[in-house]
Amino acid sequence: MKKLFLTLTVLSVALLIAIYFNRNQRPPYHVAVQKTSVNSAEIVQSFRNQGEESENPDERIDYEIDMLKNPETGQVPAYIHQRELAFAKKNLNLIKEVRSGAAGNVRSAAAATSTQTEDFINRGPYHIGGRTRALGLDVNNEDIILAGGVSGGMWRTTDGGASWTRTTALEQHPAVSALVQDTRSGKTNEWYYSTGERRGNSATNNGDIYVGNGIYKSTDNGASWTLIDATAVVGTSGTDVILNNRAEFALIDDLAIDLSNTEGTEIYAAGSSEIIRSTDGFETWDIVLGSENTGRNFTDVAITSGGKVYATIANSSFNGANAVDGFFKSDDGITWTEIDFPTGFPTTSTRLELGIDPSDEDRIYVLAPNNLFLYSDATGTWSDLTPRLDVITDDGINGHDAQGGYNLLVTVHPDDPDVVYVGGINLLRSTDGFTTDANRSQVGGYRPGNCCRLYPDQHPDQHATVFFPSDANKMLSGTDGGVAVTDDNLAATNTITPIDWTSLNNGYLTTQFYHIDIHNYDLGDNQISGGLQDNSTWAVFDPEPDAEWTDVGTGDGAFTAITYNSLVVSSQRGNVFRYETDENRVYQFEANISPTSDDNDYLFINPYTYNPVHQDQLFIGARGRVFTTNDVRTNPGNGDWIEIGGPNSLTNQNVSALAVSTQPEGVLYFATRSGRLYKVDQVRDIEEGVEAVELNRDGLPVGNVSSITVDPNDADKVVATFSNYEVISVWYTEDGGDSWSSISGNLEESPSGAGAGPSVRSSAIMPDGNGGAYYFVGTSVGLFMTQTLDGDNTVWTQQGVNQIGNVVVSTVRVRPIEGVVVASTHGNGVFKATYEVGTVPNINYSLQAEPNTALLRGNVSFVEGKGMNYQWLKDGVVIEGETSNTLLVTEGGDYQLSLAIQGNENRGFSNTVSFNFDGTGPDVSSITRLDPTDENTTGTTVQFQVTFSESVLNVDATDFETSGDASGTIGDVTVVAEGTVFNVTVNNIGGNGTLSLDVAASTDITDAVGNAFTGTVISEENYTIQDGTAPTSAITRGTPMDETTDQNRVTFTVTFTEAVQNVDVSDFALSAGSPSAALSSVTETSAGVYAVEVIDIVEDGTLGLDFVAGQDIQDNAGNVFDGTVTTDETYTIENVITSIDDPLLVNVQRIIVDANPSTGLFNLAFPNTFIGDFEMRVVDAQGRVTVVREVKGYTSGSQVELNLTGSPDGLYILKASNGRSAASIKLLKSSSSR
Repeated sequence: MKKLFLTLTVLSVALLIAIYFNRNQRPPYHVAVQKTSVNSAEIVQSFRNQGEESENPDERIDYEIDMLKNPETGQVPAYIHQRELAFAKKNLNLIKEVRSGAAGNVRSAAAATSTQTEDFINRGPYHIGGRTRALGLDVNNEDIILAGGVSGGMWRTTDGGASWTRTTALEQHPAVSALVQDTRSGKTNEWYYSTGERRGNSATNNGDIYVGNGIYKSTDNGASWTLIDATAVVGTSGTDVILNNRAEFALIDDLAIDLSNTEGTEIYAAGSSEIIRSTDGFETWDIVLGSENTGRNFTDVAITSGGKVYATIANSSFNGANAVDGFFKSDDGITWTEIDFPTGFPTTSTRLELGIDPSDEDRIYVLAPNNLFLYSDATGTWSDLTPRLDVITDDGINGHDAQGGYNLLVTVHPDDPDVVYVGGINLLRSTDGFTTDANRSQVGGYRPGNCCRLYPDQHPDQHATVFFPSDANKMLSGTDGGVAVTDDNLAATNTITPIDWTSLNNGYLTTQFYHIDIHNYDLGDNQISGGLQDNSTWAVFDPEPDAEWTDVGTGDGAFTAITYNSLVVSSQRGNVFRYETDENRVYQFEANISPTSDDNDYLFINPYTYNPVHQDQLFIGARGRVFTTNDVRTNPGNGDWIEIGGPNSLTNQNVSALAVSTQPEGVLYFATRSGRLYKVDQVRDIEEGVEAVELNRDGLPVGNVSSITVDPNDADKVVATFSNYEVISVWYTEDGGDSWSSISGNLEESPSGAGAGPSVRSSAIMPDGNGGAYYFVGTSVGLFMTQTLDGDNTVWTQQGVNQIGNVVVSTVRVRPIEGVVVASTHGNGVFKATYEVGTVPNINYSLQAEPNTALLRGNVSFVEGKGMNYQWLKDGVVIEGETSNTLLVTEGGDYQLSLAIQGNENRGFSNTVSFNFDGTGPDVSSITRLDPTDENTTGTTVQFQVTFSESVLNVDATDFETSGDASGTIGDVTVVAEGTVFNVTVNNIGGNGTLSLDVAASTDITDAVGNAFTGTVISEENYTIQDGTAPTSAITRGTPMDETTDQNRVTFTVTFTEAVQNVDVSDFALSAGSPSAALSSVTETSAGVYAVEVIDIVEDGTLGLDFVAGQDIQDNAGNVFDGTVTTDETYTIENVITSIDDPLLVNVQRIIVDANPSTGLFNLAFPNTFIGDFEMRVVDAQGRVTVVREVKGYTSGSQVELNLTGSPDGLYILKASNGRSAASIKLLKSSSSR
């Protein structure tokens, strides 16, 4: 299907006035009545003209491969679905016994009611079908139609499409690709369907990720099916899906039966670059064409009424040295003759489809993606009809586009050889065999001449047509939108839409959802909206299973969101559109709010979410960033969004999942396709320039994070899931992402994640109102739930066993107020169930136009007998008289809702929402002298008292600094009166003159509600320093700190009692008797503190540091330092390590290192006993092995570099061994080492 901008449909939601009823109950309960209606309107012209962009099926394939592949190999594991289903059956109780008589497992509302009691019900979409490649009509009863969804199984109607029943059981293979009925006399109850769909034109193994395992047969006219064992991979069953395998029946493009052969059942299957033939209905079979081919190409097979077989094998994927590809014919299906293509026929084709003219079976149409030819077998001649095919050469939608072979068919009207139908994205009809343009019409797919509308009741992407035997003018079509029928395929009265189609998607539940959302707050709310593969975005507002859904999107439907007043929908590559309810609660289209127009910024199915508490705040994932807005009601467009960046690890990484917390509000988590997770601690009123921090990912896989779910009751508790195979899939943190632990439990075949555990696509947490929660995950083998998290011992139980079964669950959404769980599937629509919960209210708000005003909203009930009683609280105290579901807030404070639900035992308390309507930051009221109180002082330490105008936060020593003629260093800051009065000590005062205390410009001081310090100091006192005291000093060991050392360089720390001047290396000398060494440098590390480095120590002894007699050091007041040293520490050098380059080290008897401690690079020399090969093993202080390295060919005196720069600072032990000798050495890694 093409990617189009939205065809506007207005959704109306009429909310009637709330009914207040008492019925002599105390307290009173309130119920609202929700009446829904849907009205359609023409799309706004300006929006319609925004443009169009072609969908690329291969982009969808790439997106899905990245979601599923093993991150280490880059491949979707072979046999993975086969293995995951076998694992699930054995360990997860995948399929329960279905009572006899309940044949369908999933049944539409209009079909007979199942005899089972089902926890989950299917919510549709009842009138929307999914991709249908297999389509058949019973030759004896044209009210019986069979249709197969590529991931939804085989369906059957006995009333001409008024209702449908799924006839494949949930445990049978769902990927239906082709269908054929044996129409010979006495055989008409026999049908065959194949499994496995080839996707697009991908020639790689990973391109065929939806493949099958065998042929199924029905002997009761399609009512039930049995796998033909000979067509399945040995040792597997019909539930198994074969991936990346050359199994003959894993990918079948077509089936055909030779109706002229009355003996046995001569049936053909078009497989991967080969044609398969059987004479006994596939109980045995042979490859009769292309047996040595190595490619994975599309094929086709067609048979005349007289038994002549035609076949094609495409060649876009190399078929090997002995390739057999092209166009072939055979009189017996065994011996084949190649038919040479004419000049002008493409040398390479992704797909070649055949259409035999029933009126003259010597005439065969051959359709390539961009070419149409007619071959006459009688004369051996070709006619090139390509010029009249109307191939689309741009991004338009009118004409023929095979999308690389994804959608392609050619068929001839049984009664009129001049009428030929060609299918690509559109269905084209020619009444003169495509010999002129004038007689060609677009009769399906997109509406001709209109860039943004579908053909009425006929969907783009054509896959199958079936003519009615009783009337060849009546025809079925199978498309990406399901099944449709026309009573007159020759109609031409209407020049724009000549054929009048009728949709037969009446409970044909085969839709493939990428994502859904529900209204998460109101009890009994019926809204569901979701994005469908190939099928736009749809929404429903009525509770009935057969309710009409309304198209609200375009292209491939993607993510969707329902807030208190907005419906936000999207299509592929990040196109986001917003509807908003008007004063009558009618959804009106607002705008395209996509942050950028660059497709490269977004995933094919791109995630977004909203703040569940402040729902006007939207977050859209992108490449290397997250876009956000504080008020989506302004309809921000390109360039209007705030960007949240992050560290370098986020650069060029696609954001794959996002979530925002409820309690407390505003913690944003997001993650990428490379398995990295990020966090923003507070997004309320977020501004440009905020950057996320990367969370600890120790133990996490390098893969696609498919979902993030924050516990509504605790923002530090988060579930993250990974969708890749062969990794640990479900992770949990209780500390906001500082650490993670696996909770995959029984979903994994092995604790490492290896094996056949399912792909996990989605997650949800639903509080139960009783102190616990339901935890849900949607997987590739169904929906699972647990109420107890126990690490790798967590036990997940399958939900909806006999309704959802083993279909892929793409999204799980929950509504805690009533325990509703809604799951979307990729093949069978949407399912809904209700779980037992207590009273679990939640509240949200929107800021109002008036300053410092917000509207709080509580839950609403639409269910009679489940009325609600409200009581609002501020700062934990009841607000008298506030007993409705909303509260207008004009004062700051902490707000909460106490809620009672009619029939529930206990009241519940909502999340807390805090408001700060104080917009003024704190001042410093005064800075006064405290100790001494006199202005003039000769002291080297003084104390100020700082008083703020209101209670403040984040006050420490870094918030203060001194100024004036004198100087000092900030010491202790002590609290005198909590939050308002602080005593600040200034030490090491030097110099003469004024000494003032200031608040640093870079302070992070705020008041209790977050307003920053204004910088204003209303009243200030200072000191006048009279400095007549000369400084003294202390000499202590710096690096290393131990007295005894073998290092060849050390650092002394020289600390003066105050700030001094004129300090350099010439002021120092080594103490008398020190070993030979050199003074290297002097560095001031802080006021009055210096690091003095001594290097080139070449011998043992006591090493000390002295001041030279002629030093000229003085304090800032000019008082001369007289050399007084109050503390004088020395080093004792033992077994000093000299330079590793010393040639004498060829005879070293122990491991030596050039610098220890080091910032992380250590150069080591080893004793001669290690000449040759040996192993180095590095162990950290906790005994964990951090490095294992093989050293090959070591020679005497050579150096071996060990790089620990990426390891944490600390002590490490290096151990070397070679089977003959062993040695070890301690290494200290310190980032501050020089």
